[in-house]
Amino acid sequence: MKDLTDIIKVNAQCAPDNPAFMSSKGTEISYIQVLNAVENYALSFRNSGRGRAGVLADNSPEWFYAVCASFSENPVTALIDPQLDAENTISALQRTGLEIIYYDANSEDTVMVLKEKMPELKLIPIPEPDFSKCSEDISLSSLGNYYIVFTSGTTKKSKAAVTRIESFAGRLAQSAGYYSHIDGGKVMNPLPWHHAYAHLLLFAYYMNRVPIVVSSMKRIVPDIRKFRPETLCLVPKVISFLNERDIFNKYGIKMIQTGGGSPSSKDIDRLMTDGIAVQNCYGSTEMSGGVLLNEAGKAPTLLRTFPGDEAFTDENGELIIKTSFHLDEYYNDPESTAELLSGDTIHTGDMAFIDEEGFVHLQGRKKDVIVMPNGEKIVCSEADESVKAIQGVKDGAVLLADEFLTAVVVAEESDLSHITEQIRSLNRQTSYQRRITRLLLRKKELPYTSMGKLERNRLEKEVSLCDAGEFVKIGI
Repeated sequence: MKDLTDIIKVNAQCAPDNPAFMSSKGTEISYIQVLNAVENYALSFRNSGRGRAGVLADNSPEWFYAVCASFSENPVTALIDPQLDAENTISALQRTGLEIIYYDANSEDTVMVLKEKMPELKLIPIPEPDFSKCSEDISLSSLGNYYIVFTSGTTKKSKAAVTRIESFAGRLAQSAGYYSHIDGGKVMNPLPWHHAYAHLLLFAYYMNRVPIVVSSMKRIVPDIRKFRPETLCLVPKVISFLNERDIFNKYGIKMIQTGGGSPSSKDIDRLMTDGIAVQNCYGSTEMSGGVLLNEAGKAPTLLRTFPGDEAFTDENGELIIKTSFHLDEYYNDPESTAELLSGDTIHTGDMAFIDEEGFVHLQGRKKDVIVMPNGEKIVCSEADESVKAIQGVKDGAVLLADEFLTAVVVAEESDLSHITEQIRSLNRQTSYQRRITRLLLRKKELPYTSMGKLERNRLEKEVSLCDAGEFVKIGI
């Protein structure tokens, strides 16, 4: 498959009246209604003029219609994070040279600023969908067009990944059949759809004709309660949040589709004990979504490539992926593009090892490796896990700040004596260079991106300042 809009047309032809979306308003939208809405949006966009466009909207069926219509009508479509403040939204638009913005009602405050700061922009509100048959023959096609997705920017400023829509369609054709779900059940995808992993799952389940419950991180618990989906699309941070509240058992969740990092061992153990299947996907914006997946019945940490892709490591332990489905470039950033991409080979920036059976074991970001004065390397994700496993620690991270190996914890209760003793116990079991020499209690949650990834660079800056209003030093 090369034309992404084919899945809209095929589903409308083969299962016209089957439910495609279930919205929080309680309405069901069929595949034929989706096709009609997309074609009517495409006609409207065509009449208002083509150009380099962006979609600025929250998760909704209208987001899906607008994105698919823009993919067909515009040479470039950028997916903009609606949670960005006005300043960062302007930065994203200016960096990518966008000319048109389709926006929803929730983005009107940002749009007011855009009108003032970027008067040259064409700002078009996303209309109410028209489910009647389009009055003109639209001939939807995304062939030859591109889309832009911004990286999460957990270690530095986000980059704009420019990808041929044909590449994303190829990734879907390669992998969609491997994303598991419960036959006859519903899938709920509350992840922010502008993100690569989230819209990969969105289009994959749409392609597989699985009814999709439209939700968001803000509505996740009420929507689980209302719709009782069998499958949930989540990130590890949210899995922990829901596990703590026993949501999965309470509402009969049977499968979790996760990405953006592996769930903690504590969460995996509980889910497997409760008989809940976990499918873990690894990928990136630069590779059009997922490239590694655990096999059915295998532990979520044992990953393999999809057919046609290859995984290997270099002499430094960095994971290298060879795949036909990837970005063309980082927009206006040839240096970063050259560091990442060589032909069809992607330097992922992640550390990994591959065992004798060919399973890939991830070990964290290459940049999230602490190099101690003696040259010894500490993988941050492994150190984080050891701290988060301590009873009484709600969340935690280990980092090197001001030459101190520092553990930052969010505690469940005020009595920290148990946590302090467990840190000391960890220190007694490791070499001197790997010992935690400073323990900080953070008074609020650790900073995470909208996809649940720790913003380690931001946390490091905060720790360096060590504001007494944010942290309490605990003697160890």
